[in-house]
Amino acid sequence: MATWHDAASARTFWAAAPKSDTLLEQLLDVSREQIVIAMSSHAPDDDDVPERIRLAQVKNARALWEENRANLTGDESGIGDFTMQQNPASMGAAVRRLLALPVEVG
Repeated sequence: MATWHDAASARTFWAAAPKSDTLLEQLLDVSREQIVIAMSSHAPDDDDVPERIRLAQVKNARALWEENRANLTGDESGIGDFTMQQNPASMGAAVRRLLALPVEVG
């Protein structure tokens, strides 16, 4: 098994990720936190993260990026005036399926 994604490893799954490592790490951290909260007591140890959960981390980070891109007013490097919404949206159905969580209907 592996650890959670960092900017370098996430780029292998997400070619169009933000160019800024700092911003990408922020997105990955928020994604990881959402996953740990959603999985509750079933969350993996930091050094033993299954591949499906690592993939969910990248997919969720990409969704957070897309959701928050409207806030971008800077250059294409991906930093600019980017700010994460205070209450990011809940994880999408594809991410929840990777985590083996019930899919929200509605």
